[in-house]
Amino acid sequence: MPQPSTPDPARTAPGADPAAWTGRDRWGRLADDMLRAVRPYASERHALIRLPGPASASGEWSDGLEGFARTFLL
Repeated sequence: MPQPSTPDPARTAPGADPAAWTGRDRWGRLADDMLRAVRPYASERHALIRLPGPASASGEWSDGLEGFARTFLL
């Protein structure tokens, strides 16, 4: 599998090391950060992830289950 190219230094955040964001480690850290971001919205037993915003027509329970299921894409 080909490795992604090193990001253009002009397009990275100041002080960021572009080499630190290549390969598998980058995606692992990104997935960890995304999962940490939804953790505050998890139900008491972590079965549902109820993100802020209005409920859909399917209801809050369905939305919470969908929020939980979407984390499996990571």
